[in-house]
Amino acid sequence: PPPRGAPRPPPAAPLSGQVITAVRDAVRQAYMAAAPRLLEALYLCELQATQDVMGRMYGVLNKRRAQVTREDMIEGTPLFIVHAMLPVVESLGFAGEIRKMTSGAAHPQLVFSHWELLDVDPLEQANTIDDDEFDRDSSKNIARAYVRNVRRRKGLLV
Repeated sequence: PPPRGAPRPPPAAPLSGQVITAVRDAVRQAYMAAAPRLLEALYLCELQATQDVMGRMYGVLNKRRAQVTREDMIEGTPLFIVHAMLPVVESLGFAGEIRKMTSGAAHPQLVFSHWELLDVDPLEQANTIDDDEFDRDSSKNIARAYVRNVRRRKGLLV
């Protein structure tokens, strides 16, 4: 209790709960109207490999949605250096898989590069019965698949 004679704080306004609810709903509607998008973290992946394992190395890169940006040959050696952009979310187990598929002939190095906008609506829903297959196939909407995986991991409604 405040000391005697000290000013008392004003009582809570009777409509404060309604104001908070109205603001929360307005913010939610503004967010939904703005067409939300996700940002995806990307690694710069530098790989050193010999020519005889390049096909298998490209197979692993394609499977993990990597985009090859440059390929150079080191003069005087049988080695190639390949630079690619690899999504961080796809990088779990990447080094082990690339070494396994190339029998240890490819050596990756991953360094954070930048964030990139995923220009797909993560909240897109199937509109017709034919689109129901679209809703189940996560390869068509990678942003939606990311949101679903995070919600599942956190124990939220999917």
